[in-house]
Amino acid sequence: MQSRTFFAVAIAFLATLGGFERDARAGLILSITPDQFYLDYAGFFPYVGYVEATDSGGNNAFRQSAVLIDPHFALTSVHGLLDDDNNVNSAYSNISLGFGSNFITNRGEVKSITAFDLHPSYNGLRQGYDIALLYSEEAFISIPTTANLFTGDTSTLRFQDSHIAGFGETGNEITGPTGIDGNMRAGISVISTLNPLGSATPNFIGSSFRPGGGLLGSDFAIAYGGGDSGGGFFVDVNGEFKLVGINALGPGDGSLLSVNIASLVDHEWISTTKASRLSSVPEPSSLVLGLMGSGLMMLRRDRRKVA
Repeated sequence: MQSRTFFAVAIAFLATLGGFERDARAGLILSITPDQFYLDYAGFFPYVGYVEATDSGGNNAFRQSAVLIDPHFALTSVHGLLDDDNNVNSAYSNISLGFGSNFITNRGEVKSITAFDLHPSYNGLRQGYDIALLYSEEAFISIPTTANLFTGDTSTLRFQDSHIAGFGETGNEITGPTGIDGNMRAGISVISTLNPLGSATPNFIGSSFRPGGGLLGSDFAIAYGGGDSGGGFFVDVNGEFKLVGINALGPGDGSLLSVNIASLVDHEWISTTKASRLSSVPEPSSLVLGLMGSGLMMLRRDRRKVA
């Protein structure tokens, strides 16, 4: 019930502000809502992190957001791992994943990514599942919980609230994008379409960036900014946030009535890819025994040489 409780508190908080000064600085948000709401709401998504990587020019920088679904695994977008959105052979190197409220001033726990897998159906933006699985051999231990995947029927989600979290560019519908400040923000936008890219690409879902006052409006709406790709698109199921999709596409300009488009999670691919990745990692006991065996062999060889 945590998310609903906070939602109620937030409404009460805004009601007390009356003539507050509009915050024009704030991840693309509504000018009628204080930036602090979005910053505070992000605290309900400790498993949403940030990805840093090195491009082909040798520049290491923040690239996008990600969602931890297991102490060793996180989901993110494919295109946010590529130098060229349409070329799966242009992946960044030296990828790392971190979990803190601000990747500049409060970086939290950061680990190197050992390996990653791109969804095989991805064929450039708007084609195939835009999801990738990051693997860290070293487990994340400071994150209080990991995200659970939505297992229900996505066709029932239209007109429900989506809860979106990421580290993307900030600004609002008046200022437009004003740059990345390192903060994670989260907001609530109403799911407006189940096939935002058409029936030929049914593995996407969309929510609207528009203020309250109508069926698709929310005074806590949020729109994707640059860097929000790879973040989480959640729904509230009996008081628990469930991950429906990974942030993928949006205009990124803060324009009202724009649509946030997320790539739905592919349960079967995630499950089989995790299992395959883990099966290729030796068990610690096996590794120790292997090293001990190698040591004994070397000792025997050394003894033969001495003899």
